Amino acid sequence: MGTSKPSDTPQQYEHHPFQLSLDQIVLQLQTHLEFGLSWAQANDLQSRYGENKLAGEGAVRWYSVLLKQISNAMILVTNLEQSTE
Repeated sequence: MGTSKPSDTPQQYEHHPFQLSLDQIVLQLQTHLEFGLSWAQANDLQSRYGENKLAGEGAVRWYSVLLKQISNAMILVTNLEQSTE
């Protein structure tokens, strides 16, 4: 289904999509609110702009997130204890 190579063609909008109403977005993107894009539209957009993938090295490990959250909580508690003394 299309190429995985991202295109050099950026999508151009008169206004940022988040600034538009739902009806304006549906008109601008030429889509259907309940059914989305047709297969032909999706293939056309994918060939123009590439696959909808984020660049990066993959997901963050769950235990890495947990350790960071625990260490941040410990720092907060330590700082609170020091500020109350």
